[in-house]
Amino acid sequence: MAEKHKRRVRSDRLGSAATRERLVDAALACVRTRGLAGSTSRKIATEAGVNLEAITYHFGSKDDLIAEALTRAIQRWLAPALEELRRDVAPTTRMLAAASAFRTAFDSARDILPAYFEAVVAASRAPVVHQRLTLMLGELRDFLSGEIETLRSLGFLPEWVEPASMATLLIAMLDGIALHAVISPNAVNPDALLAQAVQVLMAIQRAPGA
Repeated sequence: MAEKHKRRVRSDRLGSAATRERLVDAALACVRTRGLAGSTSRKIATEAGVNLEAITYHFGSKDDLIAEALTRAIQRWLAPALEELRRDVAPTTRMLAAASAFRTAFDSARDILPAYFEAVVAASRAPVVHQRLTLMLGELRDFLSGEIETLRSLGFLPEWVEPASMATLLIAMLDGIALHAVISPNAVNPDALLAQAVQVLMAIQRAPGA
């Protein structure tokens, strides 16, 4: 009897985990096709094939669910580039590989970029979304700042480069590329832009007095 109860508990937990993942996937699917405003709780639940109460049970609110879904999507987008930056190779090799990984991931993220910018605009009115975006960007800024500090300590970047400010500048650059790709997809060449960004960073090292 006890063993049967344990199996039922394990099954319930697995079912809950699966339902949670279906809701995240459904939220992303709705945001891609309907935008934030059109992604109602009912439409997300229908897309996931679950009842409406499942959103509250697993996430507390629709805003929490969408914040979770967008955060995961952006983290998956950035993950390949961050992994390249963690590799124990020469700084120039690492930087070029990270730029290439980001470019590859950029194509798969194009359909979620409009929703990302919607979330940024809505953040001031949606505390949950604001909190998640702030946390995610803060973690990314800290990571990049640490990488830049390492490059500076190795002599790859000059002493005048301030890691936290440069990290913020790089994030702003990535946001800018993404924004222009959403507004004018046919006029923006991410390959050329990223190549220029890498060349600018490499030029800092060679600049007179650097």
